[in-house]
Amino acid sequence: MQYKCLGNGMYKITAKLYRDCRGIPLNGPTFGVFAGNNGGNSCGNYSLIFNRISIRDVTPICDSLSAPCNPQNTTSKEGVEEHIYEAIVNFKTTPLSNFWNNSSCCNVTFYVGQCCRNGAITTGPAGNDFYTTCLINLCSLDSTQCNSSPSLTNIPIIFHCCNTPYRYNIGALDSAENDSLSYKLVGGIGSLPNASVTYTNPFSFDHPLSVYCPGGGITCTPNPNATIPEGFFLDSANGDMVFTPVKCDEVGIIVVEITEWRNVSGTWKMLGKNRRDIQVLFKDCGNNMPPQISGQKTHRMCEGDSICFDILAIDRNDTSSTSGDTVTLDWNNGIPGASFTIKNPQSKDKEARFCWVAPIGSSRANAYTFTAHTVDRNCPIKSESYVGFKIYVDQCNTGTNKLSGKTAIRIYPMPVSSGNFIQLQPEYSGKYEILSISGQIIYHGRAEITKGIWVPSEVKSGIYSIQMESGPRFKIVVD
Repeated sequence: MQYKCLGNGMYKITAKLYRDCRGIPLNGPTFGVFAGNNGGNSCGNYSLIFNRISIRDVTPICDSLSAPCNPQNTTSKEGVEEHIYEAIVNFKTTPLSNFWNNSSCCNVTFYVGQCCRNGAITTGPAGNDFYTTCLINLCSLDSTQCNSSPSLTNIPIIFHCCNTPYRYNIGALDSAENDSLSYKLVGGIGSLPNASVTYTNPFSFDHPLSVYCPGGGITCTPNPNATIPEGFFLDSANGDMVFTPVKCDEVGIIVVEITEWRNVSGTWKMLGKNRRDIQVLFKDCGNNMPPQISGQKTHRMCEGDSICFDILAIDRNDTSSTSGDTVTLDWNNGIPGASFTIKNPQSKDKEARFCWVAPIGSSRANAYTFTAHTVDRNCPIKSESYVGFKIYVDQCNTGTNKLSGKTAIRIYPMPVSSGNFIQLQPEYSGKYEILSISGQIIYHGRAEITKGIWVPSEVKSGIYSIQMESGPRFKIVVD
């Protein structure tokens, strides 16, 4: 579920439900709202009416096959349907007016419920009631301010081959207010307000699937960078999930909670929460490995500067043929104004060029993010991967800035020649790093109080930034 602020106390709430087409039709989900502090319902629980606006088949099958969920919303073949419901709510009319300007009812939670979870689930919650929610924190901002939740841009369908590494990202974007997002694993909701579904030992919300661990079991310390990823890994900063499923007939659930944060007058405030409830189904697909996305995942740049880097999608498997599967590569348009261009659309593997000019005034503490998505053309089930990318934008200066708690300083000369010192006025002593425009550390050292910052000869001509231990970041030009 997600919400969009329409102003004057009105919000559009959207719920997307994903149905296993082998199950019963989806014809009676319940919708409602409750409020209280800390996600509770002490302020009351009210039913709401949502309208279904669309149904579509989202099964990740290869192009030559027919969509399995046919006819719509009937018991049919193995596949997944997306059902979208919407409602417009108004906090200035009943029943939501009971929560407006009420410090005892800060957390307003919208929910959708359905009986029951898929009976094919093998990790415990089969047959449990299903609920998912989104939360608005009315007390984080004053009544004149507006906030929309992040949108979840990637479809939460995991049909994947066992014994092959998997990488997925839900693609959460907050392009409206550019707030900071964090991610964590939580239990699926079996009853309101937030009671967990039942997991069968050894499964739990933070160990939701049978995954590869070198010593056996499923609870080893995650290592997403291993050749065969170990344990179940969730990146709390960008939402990347990495694991290697090892049970070929397993059906389980993964639930991720996305928390939205904003720095208000120096204090980080929680604005709201979304949940992404994902059903995962694994199959024995033989030797079809998912395509792999490579490229530097984290970058730093200065506002006003441009950045370009390449992202490569390669089909890694295919011992059954010499050509491998043709792959596609796309992105979720996560950074407005950026471009994502496939270099050679005719090639089997795909390489994209990402470019962006960070506007003046775009510097912020949290990263700009997007996800890249690659799919092979294997039949019957395509194999795919998602990877998140982060770009930090800093306010860099070539003249003066302020050290924390100190007077303004001046750096000179500019441009500077490699193999020379950059002078600081007044004098400064402390650690520093020289970074490329893409955020890679080129050199690090300690400023000498009488000489300044050393720029070694291996730093080639170009634009760089200097990150000082005390906090400031400066753009420099090396000639």
